[in-house]
Amino acid sequence: YNAEKTISELLSQLSSLTHPPETIIVVDDGSGDRTAQICENHNVRVIRNKKNQGKGYVLKIGFKNLEILRISLSIIIGKNKLNILF
Repeated sequence: YNAEKTISELLSQLSSLTHPPETIIVVDDGSGDRTAQICENHNVRVIRNKKNQGKGYVLKIGFKNLEILRISLSIIIGKNKLNILF
């Protein structure tokens, strides 16, 4: 949510990994800034909520899309921690 100041650097770092992810999904939770546009410039799959729904809702939407795409690994990046789920 409203991550335009940090999302570009994060996506660049993910792309520069030795084994970068094949698919990156960003759920934009009704941001009022340029978060979605910046993600689209990085060729990231962006799911946009019209209004802010909260972290729980965003996680459900993200996991649902992972399931549809048959992706078995997810990385959830929060303000102060990183979670990797298999």
